[in-house]
Parts: sequence; structure tokens; C-alpha cells
Amino acid sequence: MSRNRNCALHACLTTLAVCWSVVFSGCDTIALPPLGGSGTMGTPNPNPNPSPQASSGPFPSGTYIFSLKSDPIDGFTYTNSGATLEHWVFRPPLSQGRAFCGAAALNDRIYAIGGNNAVLAELATVEMLDLPGTGIWTPVAPLSAPRTGIAAAAANGKIYAIGGFRIGVPLVGTNEEYDPALNTWTPRAPNPTPRSYAAAVTVNGKIYLMGGSTIINNTFQDTTSVDEYDPVANTWTPKAPMPVAMSTHAAVELNGKIHVVIGTTHLEYDPVTNGWTPRKPMITARDRLGAFSWNGKLYAVGGRLPGGGVFGAAEEYSPELDNWTPRQSVGNTNLRHSSGYAAIGPSYYRIGGTAPTGQGGNNHDIQTMEYFAHTPVFPFRKN
Repeated sequence: MSRNRNCALHACLTTLAVCWSVVFSGCDTIALPPLGGSGTMGTPNPNPNPSPQASSGPFPSGTYIFSLKSDPIDGFTYTNSGATLEHWVFRPPLSQGRAFCGAAALNDRIYAIGGNNAVLAELATVEMLDLPGTGIWTPVAPLSAPRTGIAAAAANGKIYAIGGFRIGVPLVGTNEEYDPALNTWTPRAPNPTPRSYAAAVTVNGKIYLMGGSTIINNTFQDTTSVDEYDPVANTWTPKAPMPVAMSTHAAVELNGKIHVVIGTTHLEYDPVTNGWTPRKPMITARDRLGAFSWNGKLYAVGGRLPGGGVFGAAEEYSPELDNWTPRQSVGNTNLRHSSGYAAIGPSYYRIGGTAPTGQGGNNHDIQTMEYFAHTPVFPFRKN
């Protein structure tokens, strides 16, 4: 399983005819106590060893572990069965409603940065979802000034909030660095091509700022600009522009490449060659969506449909097949677009956003939901 990542999930494993609450803890397998007795499962115990040994392993006989692979594991018997995990669940709400916020994950915590509220006022406030600790959203140090349409990314143990706009300052190139240890924001080199509603993605310690909206002749216009930020050198370098101008798109790293999705466009950027390659577009065209990668797949989640409706499902992209597969949708009463998004392993967090007209929570919501990605797992039993 993903290294150094912890995320709670709830899954009904019908092959073993029991529902369990499982904790993944930075390894390729996870464990549950053996069945029997009163049927009480107790507290799930993470497996600290991806290849446990029969004689010295930490598990009593009868313990089931679940792996992403069906490859043999010493001291365990594969049960010749499998299960698929996938779900949407509610998470604690934000303390303040916001849309178009920046979002990033760092140290198993989720950060919601800036955005705008129900009266379209830009926000400087920042909140942290403390998953390993309190489990709720907690205010942390605010930005130096309010802004919305921020692109955010984590790199080298810090979070960067780049660009956006605020009333009276249509576009800002502001780049601020958040240090979670000090709970402080520090100004860094501003982006040389100020824009809002861009996407920021980290690959090998560098942040790539892609697309967004600029202002030309007092009109917002999408841009093709791509800039690479080096947090160590504190410098910006222009890169090959996107073939298509865009904003309110989603972008994510997958296998060392960056995938950008919006509408009927799906592009793959290679930071090594500084080149772009068109890929198969999503099944359902939309903007104001989110995206993340997990287990070698790309997931595009939610968004706003061309006619103004809201799309609630996830779609899964396989780079080997260059093909998309529909995945689970959130319930129709919990549709949102223009949300912040961040992911920890298979768990994607949709933060705030705007609900369809007529739904409760419209106008920049406090709702947080987790989508746990479609994940096949394979049960093994301790000998």
C-alpha cells in the first residue's frame, strides 16, 4: 500500500461474510484479527512487514491480511478469493464554507486554502483536516491577503499557494510557502505570469503551474502557460505551453507524468522531455472537477457539466489501455462543483464547493466528502 500514508476506510468484504473497518498503514498488506469467539474483531492491526514470516510474524494463526497483489506471502495461504473496495463517505465539515479554494495534502493532513464565501468575498483563512489527530478541521495561520482561485501543491515538506485574484487586484502572482512545523506563511518568488484557476502539480520536488485565467483587454481569458517552480532555488522556469488554453481544469501526477483533464481534452506532460501528448478524453465532459492518482490509475472526479448541471461520479483512466471506466457516483443530494481537492493514497477529499441550485448547502458549502478509489484486494490467511 502507499508508503507513509494512513487512511481509514470501511468495506464490506462479502467473500468473508463480514464488514470490517480497516486501517492501511504504509505497507502492501493490512491485517485483521482472526474470526471466531464472540465475533468481535477488536482493533485492526497494521502489518509492519510486507512479507511476514510464518515462524516470527506478528499475526496469530487465522489472521486475515489483504494485499493489492495475489503474489504468495510466506506463512500465509491465499484464499483464492478477492474483493473490491470503493465508497463515498462524509467527513467532518469545514468550519467556514468556501469554493475555489486551494487544497493540498501533507503529512496525512489536508489543507483548505483561501477561496471565496457565499457572498463572493475572497478568503485569507486556512483550515487543516487533522486526520491523525483530532479528525476535524482546525484553523491554522492565514494567508497574507485574501484570494480565491488559488493553485496549491506540497513539495519538500512545505505547502505552496500560488496565484489567484481578489477584489481590486484582478490577478496576483503571489507565491506563499507554508511551514507546518512553524505554522507560518513566507513569501517566495512570485509567479512571473500571474493567473487564477490554474492547476499545480509536484513531480520530483518541482511544482508545475499549468494553465489558468489571465486578463487581456480587461477580459478573463484562458492561457496555455506552464511554469516550473523550484522550491530549493526559489526560481521559476517557463516550460512548453499546453496545446489548449484552459482554466478550472484538474491535473495530477501519474507514473512521473502529469495528466491534465477538462471537457473533451486530456493531455499528458512529460517533465523529462518537456513535451505534450494527447490522451483519450474523459467519458463525460466537464470542468471545475478534481483528480488524483492511485495504484497506477488516474481518477477524474465530479465537476460541472456543459449545461450547468453537476456530475457526481468518478471515472478511472488506465494509461496502459488509454481508456476510461465509469466508477461510483456520490448521491444526487451531495453533488458539488468548484471544490478544493486533495488525496492521500486511495482516499480523495472533496472540500467545499457549490451545490446545484435548489439543494441545501448551495453557495459555497462546508461539506467534505471522501471518495475511496476502486481498489481490488486479495485476502490471505495466516497458517
